[in-house]
Amino acid sequence: MWAAEGIVFPVEGERVEDVAESNLGELIDRCMIQAGKRSLSGNVTTCRLHDLMRDLCLSKAKEENFQEVIHLQDGNKAAIGDFSSSMVSLVRQSTVEVRRLAIYLDQGIRSGGEIPNVLWKMQQLRHLYLPWSYKIIDAEKLRLDTLTNLEILKYIDPDKCCVKDLVKLKNLRKLHIHAIKSIEQLDVIFKPPSPVLRRIRSLSLHFFNGRIEEGDLRQLLLGCHHDLYGLYLAAGITSYFCGALSFEEDPTVTLEKLPHLKFLSLSETFIGMEMVCSGKGFPQLKYLSLSLFPNVEKWRVDEGSMPSLCDLRIMKCQQLREVLDGLRLIVTLQKMEVSGMPETFLDRLREGGEDFHKVQRIPSIEFMELES
Repeated sequence: MWAAEGIVFPVEGERVEDVAESNLGELIDRCMIQAGKRSLSGNVTTCRLHDLMRDLCLSKAKEENFQEVIHLQDGNKAAIGDFSSSMVSLVRQSTVEVRRLAIYLDQGIRSGGEIPNVLWKMQQLRHLYLPWSYKIIDAEKLRLDTLTNLEILKYIDPDKCCVKDLVKLKNLRKLHIHAIKSIEQLDVIFKPPSPVLRRIRSLSLHFFNGRIEEGDLRQLLLGCHHDLYGLYLAAGITSYFCGALSFEEDPTVTLEKLPHLKFLSLSETFIGMEMVCSGKGFPQLKYLSLSLFPNVEKWRVDEGSMPSLCDLRIMKCQQLREVLDGLRLIVTLQKMEVSGMPETFLDRLREGGEDFHKVQRIPSIEFMELES
């Protein structure tokens, strides 16, 4: 946002985003703003102002005619279309030139709505977050091939976007593709040698009632860049195990060989009974989330595996009998979150339980109940 507003500029070859990150850190250090939420990598994703600082900023903004806040409160929950019309009318009446327009809807937007096929004209765009659900106007699929400055692209649907356009996005570093029905939908960009995979540093794939062969996944992962640091694989989110990524072979055998992987989230990706993380596997992994593994009874972690792990989350692995013994060997572990697990499993972890000695030195352990 600062870069788009012309507030921050690159310095001595540094990316403008890195300069902005440094400036943000300095403001936090000086207590001028407060850090809100942070990403898994530790970057600040939201921030807030102290009441006194906020009042001062609003006062100066009003004094300099820098900002105007328009409240629409008529007590009626009008349709989004009606709301948009009234907002545009007010903006036209009250402002001559608008550099940035922010709209806050306390009720949220209930549907993704429609997207005109004009995004390809925004050639300076760097971050594009598409809605989870949307329709395309005046075209079968969104055109993206001209967005060569794009670095982050999230929630791209192969049925609604021209996947082959990704080959031309030479600056793309973070990619999230969802609603994947089959791996064949991604052949055009992932078939080796893949220029897309060689650029990506964080990859998220969400398969919806599709199927992928174990060999295809292995080939895809081995084609990833050596410095890939984030990987998120998930099957279709349903109330039952849908088998969309139902590998009988332990996926960690391939995944642990990614030397710079820092964040790994696996959901509904394995139907086998035993998982093994071998010694020297996952050398830089900091965050690991495992969920909805219906048959896993045993998870073994050999000495030397995951030496940098800080955050571990286990959810709805109903057959897992006990906490892995190797957990006590991971001295970097700071947080463990367990949710949707059988009571017998939780009892083993609690003080006095059979597995308490394996986790007692972890600073934060949370037991969470999931809504049924």
